[in-house]
Amino acid sequence: MLQKDIFPHRTKWTIIAIGMVAGLLWALPDLFDLHARYALYLPALSLAMASILAFTLYCLRAVKPWLCALLTLPFIALMTGWYVWNFPTMSPGEFNFKNICAVMVMLSLVMPMLVAFCSKQGQGRSTWSRLVTESLWRNTFTFAVTGVMTGLFWLVLMLWSKLFSIIGITLFEQLFFDNAFFPPVATGAVIAAGIVFCRRLPGAAGLYRQLITRAVNVLLPLHAVALLLFLACLPFTGLAIIPEAFSATTLLLIMTLMMLAFSAIADESAPGVSRGQRVMRRVVLVAQGLTPLLAGLAVWALWLRIADYGWTVERVYAAVIALIAVTGSLLLLWFQRRAWVQGAASMNTFIPLMLTLTAFSWFLLHTPVADPWRITVKNQLARFAEGRVKVDEGDLYLFSNAGRRGKRALQEISRHPQWLSDPARQKAMLVRLLAERDTNNANPTISDLQRSIPLRAGSEAPPESWWQMQTQYIEQESGTCLMDTGSCLVWIQDMNNDGTPEVLLYNRNQQSITLYAHQATGWNQIGSVTLSERLEQALRDKIPETVVKPWRDLEVNGQRLPVQYYGFEGQ
Repeated sequence: MLQKDIFPHRTKWTIIAIGMVAGLLWALPDLFDLHARYALYLPALSLAMASILAFTLYCLRAVKPWLCALLTLPFIALMTGWYVWNFPTMSPGEFNFKNICAVMVMLSLVMPMLVAFCSKQGQGRSTWSRLVTESLWRNTFTFAVTGVMTGLFWLVLMLWSKLFSIIGITLFEQLFFDNAFFPPVATGAVIAAGIVFCRRLPGAAGLYRQLITRAVNVLLPLHAVALLLFLACLPFTGLAIIPEAFSATTLLLIMTLMMLAFSAIADESAPGVSRGQRVMRRVVLVAQGLTPLLAGLAVWALWLRIADYGWTVERVYAAVIALIAVTGSLLLLWFQRRAWVQGAASMNTFIPLMLTLTAFSWFLLHTPVADPWRITVKNQLARFAEGRVKVDEGDLYLFSNAGRRGKRALQEISRHPQWLSDPARQKAMLVRLLAERDTNNANPTISDLQRSIPLRAGSEAPPESWWQMQTQYIEQESGTCLMDTGSCLVWIQDMNNDGTPEVLLYNRNQQSITLYAHQATGWNQIGSVTLSERLEQALRDKIPETVVKPWRDLEVNGQRLPVQYYGFEGQ
């Protein structure tokens, strides 16, 4: 039988109730359409508060769990607020997904230290380090089991709803899935119940730790041999032999981090009794001693990449990971300095130090201090201004996804067309990206459109209803006209000799003419023309003539049958 912990019933049901309240706070923005800026904080703050209490609360009158939960909220709010400021136009769904992922990583890093702080056991240095290590093992076990339980819960509900839907009963499908209230509340309750269930089984977490440790004891010598062989071959091959499809920095960092993780997990394994085991232990110690060299090579490879191509968001994250790898490898070398004589050294202090360093670095990445988007945009604009590189399509798309700073970067590039590698083609793309991210174009007025879209000389103005249609159903085409004043041209022209003129809108950035006709349902697009850039001046100087198509349709019993002619222009 697995060892069970006596868990107070009041605390158990309180944690489940907290999980349900957290789920309710997730549902409030959708229930009451509260997608204002302050509503974006609710999911992250409720997740942080509920998670910390679920992992640390044992006695309801204990002060430390509530204090830890409250003290963590300002940091989560700062991370969320900085993300809100960076991406003001991001949809609520995408924002919540990305922000919650960042918050979950932060909580998973600090949670073992919070659990150790709230523990009733002694708070000495060695005792606290041991509690952090044990909490890390229990938390990883809890994450895995709770994730499986939550997935199975929703799998059962999905099968249940589909089963009754077969016979025409859609009540359960509407309750479980087509409902803004039930899914988040039920998910919060299930996750809280799974955490309580795992906390009541410390024996199961111990078995999980033993299983992982035994597996790592086998993998660590193999990884050490691979690392030594790699370093031995490196002087003869160099990093340039690695295919371009792979990143040398990524491979080196993965090898370094795996050595750090394996060493932390297998630190308390018993010394080998056979000669072969003693030899393998020496091999592992040699590989651990050379780990800083591997981390240094990763930093060097990353620096070469940055020197050639500048900073990107991925390279900022890689630089932070490289810093953690270098620091961790040096700490590993320090803790294993006497292991050659004394055997395996305890790594309980190593684990809290690495968790603290990683959590601090992750927090800085989501604040103004080390914001990856700020570093990337500033560095790339400096490279363009110095003339070291030209702006290509990849750079434009990079800035288009960079939020507020990316929009400013696109505006800066539009003011310096000499930075573009292909101005004739990229300027239209630049204007289109700016129009897509310009919140001022969301609800333009008729006067805004009329100022941005000039009327062809000699042509009558389009009806008021056409302008009203453009303001109500603002399209990408009209957005580029608003962004690049004077690039568009509008006029009316009868295209079918029925006495009712159509509206034609020319867009230089799209290199097209769009035709609008007034029908029973209002103004609708009825066609478009794609033209070359060399025809722009001729198009602006004179209204184009209409030409009757030489190839005709068929008519049977008074019904017109359109014929699609292939390979014949002017049909």
